[in-house]
Amino acid sequence: MSILDTFFLEGKVAVVTGGAGLYGRQIVRALAEAGAQTDIASRRLAAREAVVTESRCLRQRRRNPGPGAARRCPPGGGCRGRGCG
Repeated sequence: MSILDTFFLEGKVAVVTGGAGLYGRQIVRALAEAGAQTDIASRRLAAREAVVTESRCLRQRRRNPGPGAARRCPPGGGCRGRGCG
């Protein structure tokens, strides 16, 4: 078991204000990698949408680890063929 397994947040919801900003984006990324559903508040809509897409992909990778996980995006995930990495 890795140290990251102790931060399992599946089934939890996190609200991140300023989630599209410099620090907020990294916080959203960490919470999504741990499995939390993130609700992101930001004044910059386009930047927020990019963070939402990335966090969906990270949560999907958390649910489906293993070879090829970067290619498994959720429906409408928005990765546009780039994968979830």
